[in-house]
Amino acid sequence: HLLAHAGRLVAASLDPETTLGAVARTAVPTLADYCIVDLLDADGALRRVATAHADPAREPVLARTARHYAGDVAPTHPLHAALDAGETRVTNEVDDAWLARATSSPDHRADVAVLAPAAVLTVPLVARARPIGIVTLVRARADAGGTGRPWDPEDVALAEEVVRR
Repeated sequence: HLLAHAGRLVAASLDPETTLGAVARTAVPTLADYCIVDLLDADGALRRVATAHADPAREPVLARTARHYAGDVAPTHPLHAALDAGETRVTNEVDDAWLARATSSPDHRADVAVLAPAAVLTVPLVARARPIGIVTLVRARADAGGTGRPWDPEDVALAEEVVRR
């Protein structure tokens, strides 16, 4: 059902940002508790184009995280592992080391703490055999209202197919 719906959304608009926003909203809450879509601009910097959160109260916090990505993110950021390899990366345990690599300031870390990531899936968005962006799907901790579930191989395959479409 999710794949069919995502396919209809892709066909409904020629505007990439509109399409990616609709796909992000479709992935939440069926696949993830929140979703972030970043595209690479001409200079290779990531630009946030869409977010969606299952909890409307956390939506502004998720949107606010975009300000921490003005320009390029640090080469140690977990997004780069997926972009550089051109492969999906699964993080089923978000620890302090992961948070340190993924955040750029105390304010950014505070916002991410509110979002309470437990498991993160980063899937490269590829066109013509080259990465053009990344889709980040996150399951929040159960104590923060999320599913808290780790990503299993079936989840990963479904997420990759949604992003591929």
